Amino acid sequence: MAYGLVSIIIPKACPEDKDMTLAEVSLAAQDYPTKEFFVELDEKHEGAPVARNRGWKKASGEFLLFSDCDCLWQPTALSKLVAALRSDPLASYAYCAMEAVGCGYLIDKGVVRTLCMGPFTPEDVLKSSKISTMSLFRAAGFPGFDESIKRLQDWDLYLTLLERDKRLGVCVPEVLFRTAARVGITYGPKQPISCEAAYEIIQRKHGLL
Repeated sequence: MAYGLVSIIIPKACPEDKDMTLAEVSLAAQDYPTKEFFVELDEKHEGAPVARNRGWKKASGEFLLFSDCDCLWQPTALSKLVAALRSDPLASYAYCAMEAVGCGYLIDKGVVRTLCMGPFTPEDVLKSSKISTMSLFRAAGFPGFDESIKRLQDWDLYLTLLERDKRLGVCVPEVLFRTAARVGITYGPKQPISCEAAYEIIQRKHGLL
């Protein structure tokens, strides 16, 4: 297989958090040899989309991988995502499933659930957020994250790509990483806006109401 450079962008809220080494360690141990890392600290509390975009603008790779810092990746994840994306020249990204480990909010403590298991249809993605941020994107033509969207930024990104490409990316229908179902961007009551309000903002932006 051809080993195009993968630029890995990891937003980090606070450098002293030990959990935030999981993505860095597991991605450094991948069997895929050509990769570079951009760990972007959100020191001004501007949010993950700002940190992701900052890393994206520095990246020089053919591919981009965005990872939350507490994701534990399978050692073959990059190889499988790159191979899937290379198999479909028209796809602008490759996505996979994940395991969410419960921590007491929405998912019971200790319970492991498989999420984002595709393949999905365009109709699925038009209805709700289905694909995680942790996907592999072609750097050429990547639109960046809308920094004005305060919640469900991943759904907004995939809707933008669907509008442009008229199709979804290619699916790797297996779990390639595990993460905690934690209070944060996706889970928990401490959010800048409610989930209902976030859905409405994105639906209005994309003409889905």
